[in-house]
Amino acid sequence: MTIGTVGDGITVERVTNQSTGYCPEPESWEAAADALDQIPVEHPDCFDPESVFRRCPTCSQINIVKDQWFVCGVCQSTLPALWNFV
Repeated sequence: MTIGTVGDGITVERVTNQSTGYCPEPESWEAAADALDQIPVEHPDCFDPESVFRRCPTCSQINIVKDQWFVCGVCQSTLPALWNFV
């Protein structure tokens, strides 16, 4: 999350779902926006950048899926279409 100032207040300039642990799906933006609305603070309308994550079922590596290419960058196995972090 990138925080900035506007006059005497603050604003959230960018929020990303890029994470090294939970790896949330882009659809989790609604929960982030709801939390920011409760403060209230100005914020963007979506994650920027927005990332899609999958754990490789073969080697367990965390992968960022780019251009809808669901292939593990480490072992080249096919990654699942659905989010698979628990």
